[in-house]
Amino acid sequence: MPKSLWGRLFGSYLVVVLLTLSVSGFLTTYLVENLVIRERLRDLTQRATRIAQSFSSGTAWSNIRTRPWGALREVVAEEFWVVNHEGVIVASSAPMERLVGRALPSDEWSRLGQGQTIVERSTHRLLPLPYLLVGIPVRQMGVTVGAIYIHSPLAGIRVATAQVRRIIIFSGLAGVFGALLVSFWLSKGMVAPLQAMSLATHRLARADYTASIEPTGITELDSLGAGFNALSSNLAQAVAQLGQEKEQAQSILQNMSEGVALFGVDGMVLHLNPVAASFLEDDKHHAELARVVERAMNAPDRVQIEEEITVGERTLLVRAAALFAHNEVRGAVAVLMDISSRRQLEEARSGFVAVVSHELRTPLAHIQGYIEAILDGVAKDEATQMEYLRIALGETLRLCRLSQDLLTLAQTDARTLHLHRMDLPTTSFLEEVLHPWRLQAEKRGLTVVEHFEVTGLLKADPDRLKQVLDNLLENAFAHIAPREQVVVKAREDDRAIVITVADTGSGIPEDALCQIFERFYRVDSARTRQNGGSGLGLAIVKELVELHGGSITAQSQVGQGTSFVVTLPKEGDRHDGHTCGSG
Repeated sequence: MPKSLWGRLFGSYLVVVLLTLSVSGFLTTYLVENLVIRERLRDLTQRATRIAQSFSSGTAWSNIRTRPWGALREVVAEEFWVVNHEGVIVASSAPMERLVGRALPSDEWSRLGQGQTIVERSTHRLLPLPYLLVGIPVRQMGVTVGAIYIHSPLAGIRVATAQVRRIIIFSGLAGVFGALLVSFWLSKGMVAPLQAMSLATHRLARADYTASIEPTGITELDSLGAGFNALSSNLAQAVAQLGQEKEQAQSILQNMSEGVALFGVDGMVLHLNPVAASFLEDDKHHAELARVVERAMNAPDRVQIEEEITVGERTLLVRAAALFAHNEVRGAVAVLMDISSRRQLEEARSGFVAVVSHELRTPLAHIQGYIEAILDGVAKDEATQMEYLRIALGETLRLCRLSQDLLTLAQTDARTLHLHRMDLPTTSFLEEVLHPWRLQAEKRGLTVVEHFEVTGLLKADPDRLKQVLDNLLENAFAHIAPREQVVVKAREDDRAIVITVADTGSGIPEDALCQIFERFYRVDSARTRQNGGSGLGLAIVKELVELHGGSITAQSQVGQGTSFVVTLPKEGDRHDGHTCGSG
């Protein structure tokens, strides 16, 4: 028998509340009782330890049998025993005087003899009731000469715990009662709107499209009700507009992004939507399309014909199919899609693959050649072999750099390269980036000149910004001769920080300046390959700078050097673009 939703909700709320209160009550009682017992044991241990320590030196313990213990009874509010060196109780508090003369259990006295502390929180063989008991050995010269026991009955603690338990139970009962009221109210509040929806649905099934659901104040149910009201309204409109299907179809054809052409059985054009009309501007183009449509009308088994045709500068993909009525061909319809951009993309991709293949083939051929020379014994002495291996390693590193550059460009193209921006102290960051380049400059006899006029912070990804500067510096170092210099400058204004990397090298021809940011473009291909460059460095620089919301410009004069100016906003959004010029 199906159960009502209200009963399920009310029962679920009740079970959750009861389980929560039961578990929380049990845990609270358990934790309180254990906390009180631990604190009480710690207090007893501290007191017994202080008493035992007072007897651990001198002759304070030597007169244990004749010592008056009245003063200890006044100081220690709990019950206590005093045990001599034989494990026999020689003194105790008033309620426990009957234990005087009795010996401790041998295993317990053995533990005390080893200097261990006795802590018990249940029954003891000398005590009739459960007690909290602490025994501390009194040791002199590393030997146990007696012990001090302090104990407290558990009855008081359990009475306090029982009171806490009663409070928790009464609080839980009050909580259950309140939860019942809240559960009842929530369940009714949720079921009532659903019942209203059920009635409205039945009215809708009887073609009464005026049925609607009023708002309830519950977000989810109001969303469902709004959806139902929209559905009812849409159905009413759909029934009222069945006679307008032809006009709607005409509107769809007029606004399609693809071209649609309708042909009669004689091959004449009956209708062209605006897109198709813009594709087919003259009768010659109509004839090419008619040829494809004729093939579709003559195709067996109602097969769709797909063919590409060239219309002016456009490449169109035509999909044509015959229209049938009572198993007879009554005409044809053709859908025209402009795939010119797709063709251009495929050509660009094919060219990119060709360039990458060429870039990979050269270092791979070098690696293969040098390794084969070593294996074939051409390089007989160790020095020659090491030279061949060094060259092969250099080509391998070049391949690694190429693959990393390609990965970075792929990430920027796919918009999956994310920046981890942070506030960077510009001057110290530039100093850190330039440090290894100064060392390299010293080795090569070059000069690195720095001029920084920046005090503000730059919000950027340190790793990617370092990659930008390293690529620019590597490019500068690759195009200058010994005793020439690389100049790195930085300045700022209210909105941006401008970093300039300039060299006094050979410079770049003016006609090549605007192409240096293109992928795989090299001004001097032979020299760039000799230096291990892939032709991707400046393309990566441009992408990373723009990803930071900045821009990069290049200026050069042949024989005087080249300068790259990177402008980065202190707080910038993405900005695409680069400029180039001569001067």
